[in-house]
Amino acid sequence: MDKRIIKTRKAIFDSFLDLLSEKDVNSISVVELCRRANINKSTFYLHYTGIDDCYKRLVDSYCERIFGIVEHIDYTRVATSPEDTVDSLLVELEGYMEYVIKLSNSVIFDNAVRTLKRKFIDAICAANGLSLENNYHQVLKVTFIVGGCIDMLEQALPNYRHDEIRDLMVNVIKRR
Repeated sequence: MDKRIIKTRKAIFDSFLDLLSEKDVNSISVVELCRRANINKSTFYLHYTGIDDCYKRLVDSYCERIFGIVEHIDYTRVATSPEDTVDSLLVELEGYMEYVIKLSNSVIFDNAVRTLKRKFIDAICAANGLSLENNYHQVLKVTFIVGGCIDMLEQALPNYRHDEIRDLMVNVIKRR
């Protein structure tokens, strides 16, 4: 992808996140976003059809890499040896920590966290052939672990400490 496109989209996303920490997504206008990103409206519309499209792509772009990792999680391996998986997920999250902290102050955060939990659970179950009908207890365990780990991360913001969070998650998964 062209470096100018990457730079423009980053400016738009960064500005959008700044605005989301100040107000509801429904209160953000294209004009306001463009002014904050220091771009013209025509440039914005080359990339997005509107604010909703921009917001959806913003959320999708930050989730895409994390879900790429989640799709390769081997449920049985994580249940007995979660260290590498937990560590890789946390490292990926750390790349977006500035944005996560900004979003934590926005009105969309709770909905985003709920969506993230659901997508994590669905991706792990799909990657491991788990369904509620056939693997009731395993699906509930995945739900419990994912929900608890994400809630722990949310509670730790902005005082996130990688090693402590990793150790807590690993111990919970291993039931220590």
